[in-house]
Amino acid sequence: MTGTTNAEAFERASRVIPGGVDSPVRAFRSVGGVPYTVDRAEGPYIWDVEGTRYIDLVQSYGAIILGHAHPAVVTAIQRAAADGTSYGAPTMGETLLAEAIAERVPSIEQVRLVNSGTEATMTAIRLARGHTGRSIVESVACVIVEPVAANMGLVPPAPGFLEGLRAECDRAGALLVFDEVITGFRLGLGGAQGAYGVRPDLTCFGKVIGGGLPIAAFGGRADVMASLAPLGPVYQAGTLSGNPLATAAGRAALGELTDDGFKVLAARAERLAAGIHDGLAEAGIAVQVPVVGPLVGLHFSTTPAVDYDTARTTDTARYGAFFHAMLRRGVALAPGPYEVAFLGLAHDDGVIDAVIEAAHGAGRDLAGA
Repeated sequence: MTGTTNAEAFERASRVIPGGVDSPVRAFRSVGGVPYTVDRAEGPYIWDVEGTRYIDLVQSYGAIILGHAHPAVVTAIQRAAADGTSYGAPTMGETLLAEAIAERVPSIEQVRLVNSGTEATMTAIRLARGHTGRSIVESVACVIVEPVAANMGLVPPAPGFLEGLRAECDRAGALLVFDEVITGFRLGLGGAQGAYGVRPDLTCFGKVIGGGLPIAAFGGRADVMASLAPLGPVYQAGTLSGNPLATAAGRAALGELTDDGFKVLAARAERLAAGIHDGLAEAGIAVQVPVVGPLVGLHFSTTPAVDYDTARTTDTARYGAFFHAMLRRGVALAPGPYEVAFLGLAHDDGVIDAVIEAAHGAGRDLAGA
């Protein structure tokens, strides 16, 4: 506890930060109200500045998979920090993290580390244009896609969709780029491409590979990656790329992930989704709760979302009401109707039971309103 309220913290932040937040998705514009300000976190929980504890289903929008302040990650960061925080020169940590990614994802031959998922995807597109020499309208350099859409709710790929993209890119001589910033090392050790058996030419990673610290990467075929400077003409640089603290945290996080762990996560996600659905359905509320691996979506509609247009039919007002009903019961969801709920290994069966119980209570609230 810091002796301040969430309202006071947000008002203070708003004086020096546009909108009071450093990322728009953290604002409560979509759901109303004042954002809680986090004081600390541990395992599946976060505490705000008022001392209120929440079960956290945001998990830094997917960057956390082991649980907050996991001992292996904390120890790795502490050891790395004792040797310095940034050098602007090559380190073994960069190589070790790149090797860890390449060992786990069959399509990856080489990796370039960057600082954010946004930077990774933007640079991958630039690299595709530079490698193919295609930059004029109607001359397609690449197709970039989230193999499992997780920023318009949760929309799994239709059967044959990813395979069709692969075939069309091959036919047209274009590169296929997978944005696995969210799905990479969350759907499994091989990401979505491992789960669906489709190999892209380039892949973008982020979130999980940093263990909660800011880092991202893109990688793929060695001949494509050779078009990057200093080998090729596509220039990309970053002073903090491959930061030693972030690479240490990422290696620690990846080292804790196993196939068995992902099976446990998927089973818990299925149980959580069923419990949320039942709690709302019993209250007469139409909702779809799709699940892909450990990702859980919420779509307030009578029909599933299968694309962007149908995803937009979700009842955003009802999501806002559900969000606040859950928050009152100590469960923190993302403050936006098009995000997903992230489960991590720290969300044990008791935590899942508590979320399901909260969802039943939230359903009664919504029905009463």
